[in-house]
Amino acid sequence: MGKKIAITLDRERYMRLDLNAMSVFEDVTGKSLFTIGEGLQEARNVRALLYAAMKSAGEDITLEQVGENITMHNFSMVSEVISKLMTVSYGKPLDEVEEGKK
Repeated sequence: MGKKIAITLDRERYMRLDLNAMSVFEDVTGKSLFTIGEGLQEARNVRALLYAAMKSAGEDITLEQVGENITMHNFSMVSEVISKLMTVSYGKPLDEVEEGKK
């Protein structure tokens, strides 16, 4: 089971990026996370990734609720958490991510 990463939106929630989350992302967007590249700069893809990762971690939230909780006020924090989620999901230890080690 993949590691869960916390994010604070309407409350503290958890995300996990596993094959189920990747499949939900594909269902919502029609795109693969394996080839998304620069596509994560699009609002709909960010929302879909957060939604898919939260659903995979067992959160009870809708796609629309995710979008309602992301604003320009917290977007840079959301981007940082997505970066951490991707890094940890691809095998880098969380303590190295938090300490900024390479």
